[in-house]
Amino acid sequence: MPRLPFLLVLAVVSGCAAGSTYTIETADLRNANERAARYCQQQDATARLERVERQADRSIQIYRCIAAS
Repeated sequence: MPRLPFLLVLAVVSGCAAGSTYTIETADLRNANERAARYCQQQDATARLERVERQADRSIQIYRCIAAS
């Protein structure tokens, strides 16, 4: 349970408009892709994986929501 607040801080959405970023901490890239796709779809956008940061025993995926044409 002590990691829960840390996870919530990392799963922060920066802004709500298309072009916003979405940061997820998970070891499962497939799950992160699905979560980002759902979030960006709510913004009428497509999720694009920007980068993956590895920190010790965790992986942080950073996505950008790109406006659908």
